[in-house]
Amino acid sequence: MSGKKYKPNSQEIIYQLIDGEYILLNLSNGNYFSLDNLGVLVWECVTNSVPAEALISVIAESLPDTSDKITESVSTVFDSLLNEGLSIPADDETNYPSGFIAEVRSRISNGEFSLQPAKLHAYKNIQEKYAHPCGVKEI
Repeated sequence: MSGKKYKPNSQEIIYQLIDGEYILLNLSNGNYFSLDNLGVLVWECVTNSVPAEALISVIAESLPDTSDKITESVSTVFDSLLNEGLSIPADDETNYPSGFIAEVRSRISNGEFSLQPAKLHAYKNIQEKYAHPCGVKEI
């Protein structure tokens, strides 16, 4: 994953930030996904073509007592987004906003995110997400 950049698979998905959680819909198969907590940062990296390693590095710097489990989970979510067809590789020439990493660092240090591993939650339909919160399938 070193240095790889991703972007949303705009031909196949739609997404929206709702109450601090990204809801994504894969139009090709009708599956819904959600990202909360650190997963929000992962998706924002995807939408800004920020390399996965940049986010992992900021988390490790900003949260030095963070277990490897959290940084590993962020890497896993990047991979899951790619595997589920929600993201695709971005061109290496794609430049992300210059202040993005500083903003992420600030948001983490301000306590906007809890020290929980990032997860991509998958649902067959949107009713499953809201009707059966215990039935979340984590990828």
